[in-house]
Amino acid sequence: MSRFHSLEGGRLTLEQTDVGVIFDDVLIGERSRLFKALANETRLKILMLLSVRGEMCVCELMSVLRLTQPTASHHLGILKNAGLIRERKSGRLVFYSIANVKLLEGLRRLNLL
Repeated sequence: MSRFHSLEGGRLTLEQTDVGVIFDDVLIGERSRLFKALANETRLKILMLLSVRGEMCVCELMSVLRLTQPTASHHLGILKNAGLIRERKSGRLVFYSIANVKLLEGLRRLNLL
């Protein structure tokens, strides 16, 4: 037996009382963005570099990974949208670093980084 519940802020959950599972659409969307971000070799390389070096400007990432500016921006945008990295602007340069140390530790435990 399934029942739909509408929560505050337009969040919709599906509760399956017979198996005790609750689906939260917002949480599922966040997890989906996270796994999508991790499911790409270039993005994993970016995360590995940032986990070792701490912070890098986009020009350094482009040079090390041999990426064009549009390609680098595309991958960095996906990682940022997933909450994996953050950016810091300094003049005309943009620097990237790991956004969540606990998440980084979890990825290391899973041998993803």
